[in-house]
Amino acid sequence: MQTKYILYYYYYIILPEFIPYVFQILSLMLEMHESSIPETYAGLYSFLLAPVLWERMGNIPPLVRLLRAYIEKGGEQIYSKIVSKSKC
Repeated sequence: MQTKYILYYYYYIILPEFIPYVFQILSLMLEMHESSIPETYAGLYSFLLAPVLWERMGNIPPLVRLLRAYIEKGGEQIYSKIVSKSKC
C-alpha cells in the first residue's frame, strides 16, 4: 500500500474512535528509529497537517506527539523541504 494512502485508510476504514491509537503507534514507531525519517513516514507528514484530522479533540494529543517525533527525527529534512518549495 502506498504511504500516502495509509492515513486515509486508517481514517476512513478503521472506526474513528481508534484513530488516536493509530497516531500513537505511528509516533512510537517513528521514535524508535535511530536515524532520520524513513521514506515511509516522510510521505505522511503533509497529511498530518490536514485540518480534518485536527477537528476531533481526541486526535490532538497523539498528533502533537507524532509531529514532535517528526521534528526530533528529521527537523532538518522538514526544513529543507519547506525552503526548497518556497524557492520554486
